[in-house]
Amino acid sequence: MPTPWTVTDTGSTLDFRGPGASRLLYHPAARLPHFHPVVTPAGRCVSLAVPQDHPWHVGLYFAWKFVNGVNCWEPEGGGAQAGPAAAEGCAAGGADGVALRQRLTWGDPSAPSLREERHIRLATVDTDCVRLDWDAHFTALRETTLDRTPPPPEVAWGGYAGLSARLPRSFYDAEVCDAEGRTGAAAVHGHRAAWCACAGKVDGEVGAWCGVALLEHPGNPGFPGHSFALTGGALQFLQRAALWAAPVHLGEGDDLHLRYRVLVFDGRADTGRISAEAGAFGRGACTPAP
Repeated sequence: MPTPWTVTDTGSTLDFRGPGASRLLYHPAARLPHFHPVVTPAGRCVSLAVPQDHPWHVGLYFAWKFVNGVNCWEPEGGGAQAGPAAAEGCAAGGADGVALRQRLTWGDPSAPSLREERHIRLATVDTDCVRLDWDAHFTALRETTLDRTPPPPEVAWGGYAGLSARLPRSFYDAEVCDAEGRTGAAAVHGHRAAWCACAGKVDGEVGAWCGVALLEHPGNPGFPGHSFALTGGALQFLQRAALWAAPVHLGEGDDLHLRYRVLVFDGRADTGRISAEAGAFGRGACTPAP
């Protein structure tokens, strides 16, 4: 039987515990609600939050860049206006996983442009892997443009916005791959693929590896989307870049539904397992829309 999941509401965080030493701590009231630490079944942390180089990077999180011109990425511009987060699935013991729901708004805090209904479900894949199904349903409260810093070649470091993972500094020599068989951050970065993954070495354990895979649902607009992958120097970062191809324009009342699956695993990236998870996800094994 799957290892039961538990969740503790501390008042300021939701503390999710799964198989082995798995732990994902959700911070619902942060400027950008996020998970950190994100810990594998073997007890290895795959997230980094508030690093000195980019203190707005916060572990595993979703963030837009510009919402009707308001910068929601860096702290000087704004962020998400977050409502209370409610845990689900605990009363039954969480044998099949647990979940959370949260409502957020994006844009100008005094007149938000975009409402988000977020549903995240956590479950067990195997003794060395857990999964999150991340379902984000956005509704435009007024005519809205979602934009980003232009991607290369216009801006070398541009193109980012979406579901993101800031990874530990020990991942400086990381192994990056995607669904198209590309390997290496330079080969994966800026290219379309149904999923991308990054695995790195663990400080304090000789020969130990762990990692994260970000999978995209085929129902997402523009599927497959672009990957954003940087592992040079002190910056280790992986993202499904939802706006890389172009800005998104929504009329008042228009909906945008984005679904992702995240795998948090011990060891190197198992491309066969990731592909199998992607296939199951695409066949409908995902959280329901609100």
